Amino acid sequence: MYACCGATDYYMETGDQAYWKTLSTLWEDLTKRQMYISGGVGARSDGEAFGDAYELPNSRAYGESCAAIGNMMWNWRMLAATGEGKFADVIERALYNGIDSGMSLDGTLYCYRNPLAFDPSTGDKIRNPWYDVTCCPPNLERIPASLPGYFYSTSSNGLYVHLYDNSELDWHLEDGTGLKVAQKTGYPWDGKVKIEVTPSQASEFTFHLRIPGWADRAQVSVNGKTVAGVRAGEYLPLRRRWSPGDVIQLQMEMPVQVMQANYHVVENERRVAVQRGPLLYCLEELDQPEGVA
Repeated sequence: MYACCGATDYYMETGDQAYWKTLSTLWEDLTKRQMYISGGVGARSDGEAFGDAYELPNSRAYGESCAAIGNMMWNWRMLAATGEGKFADVIERALYNGIDSGMSLDGTLYCYRNPLAFDPSTGDKIRNPWYDVTCCPPNLERIPASLPGYFYSTSSNGLYVHLYDNSELDWHLEDGTGLKVAQKTGYPWDGKVKIEVTPSQASEFTFHLRIPGWADRAQVSVNGKTVAGVRAGEYLPLRRRWSPGDVIQLQMEMPVQVMQANYHVVENERRVAVQRGPLLYCLEELDQPEGVA
């Protein structure tokens, strides 16, 4: 993952199409044959390695926390190179599921590996206060610290919003025009996002609003007027003359989705995953009434 980050940086500096061809091939292979639904990567503990195509075991999954972070970092660079929503979808999936699972709620226990199934009778402990190899705890700590930098990007024609949470941006467009953006939302628990756009002066630019790939039923309005052309997995370009106090409303329905793996993933035969919005839900025996396997 880190090597791919560096290779993408090199491509953006040089425009070397041979690098881009390789990066695109690797990305397609990763997302279609090598990545867990959690955004975790790395099926084998031996060598901390990818396995064969569709080799995605559950209890034996390695899914190192640092690898999910690397996945997010690489897709951030692929997003910067292209502006394509499919890369932001992987960022969000890894962030909410493959990375967040690496730390306990109180921030004192960490996962080096993140298996998708676990048998406590083995005596193994998945979350621990520290590790002899201490890459994951500080790596997990730096992600929340650096997260504001992942929310927005500027381009020559305007602004991109990638992630949704209660937040404020105080920045500027590439032409130097000052710009403030304030989000109010209950995301990821509900799909309503209110965005107030406040340029320092009325300005024409494009506000690229991300519609997540899971959001098949999403509606967008600007100052109460419905906008057409909303498509899941893409950025909706809102081109207009923006004035201080303009409001974008994004409403995404969040039905519970039952997700089925590719049939080549033999360990998931007769199994499904439960997802709502960007969140993958964890169903553990420990949380069920006694007698429920």
